[in-house]
Amino acid sequence: MADDASYQLHGTLTGSTLAVSSALEVILDGLVGEQKRHYSAPVDKDGTFKFKDIAEGSYGVSLAIGNQAYVSEVMVGGRPASNDAISVSEGISQQRLTIVTKKATVSVAGILKLEGSKPKSGIVIQSAESHSAMLVRVQPNGTFSFTGLAPGQCRIYGWSDISAVPYNSAAFLSRYSDHATALQLQEGAAAPTLEIEWNKPDL
Repeated sequence: MADDASYQLHGTLTGSTLAVSSALEVILDGLVGEQKRHYSAPVDKDGTFKFKDIAEGSYGVSLAIGNQAYVSEVMVGGRPASNDAISVSEGISQQRLTIVTKKATVSVAGILKLEGSKPKSGIVIQSAESHSAMLVRVQPNGTFSFTGLAPGQCRIYGWSDISAVPYNSAAFLSRYSDHATALQLQEGAAAPTLEIEWNKPDL
């Protein structure tokens, strides 16, 4: 098998609480290698998705943050995948990937500690699993809240001017990881009240 071999992967999302939106994406993150591969595929209205040109390897399966759903089980060819991870190799194109979802209900709330009025301030929440990120608007008094996050690890960034932040870029956010607030989200746990320091983007 050549090192540059690639494969197609198709499947379906299921879940009684799943509402497919135009922003819903399935994400594959490489689990090994110095340069971990990252792929995303949009989900059609009927819950189907398709990846093209996926390199051989092992991948974690997740959903993009902010869609009020998360992966509870992954099956390949009708068989459960271990730890929601799949192995992409010869023959994978003939096996359908089924992703069972659950409704995401975890909440976060807090205050962005600003110096004076910052009308374009914002909070960015990034999933440590999928590395996808979402924007949460901040009220004039600095408070913010969001419901519909999945359990797991995330990073929360505060920005004085969100209009200057390419928050969908994992590479950009990684430059500010030392200034982010790391948080372990737990289903059913009371939402903590966070105090987030603001960053000024250095573009």
